[in-house]
Amino acid sequence: MKDLLKAILRKAWRATAPVRRPIARKIHAHITSCVDAAYRPPAVVMPDEAFVLMDQVVRELVRLQRQVDTLQESLDALAHERTKPAIAGEFELMNERLKAG
Repeated sequence: MKDLLKAILRKAWRATAPVRRPIARKIHAHITSCVDAAYRPPAVVMPDEAFVLMDQVVRELVRLQRQVDTLQESLDALAHERTKPAIAGEFELMNERLKAG
């Protein structure tokens, strides 16, 4: 009796295979996409946020470049002054004028 019941159920299961396969494929694809989405790393920055962030970075770089240029000009001016010969009375050292003799 048990073997007869198993044989009937096996035939019924095999008969439903054309219906089961597409449904099983859809379920498998859905589960796979859900699992992939769950384990996919989140986006670091949204596109709009990326543009705002890049704009701030560029502004900061321009500000820093201006400071570097100003410092470079100051150093160039100091270096240019040092290449000229110093004449007594024109060169200041610690806010005091040097005097000849």
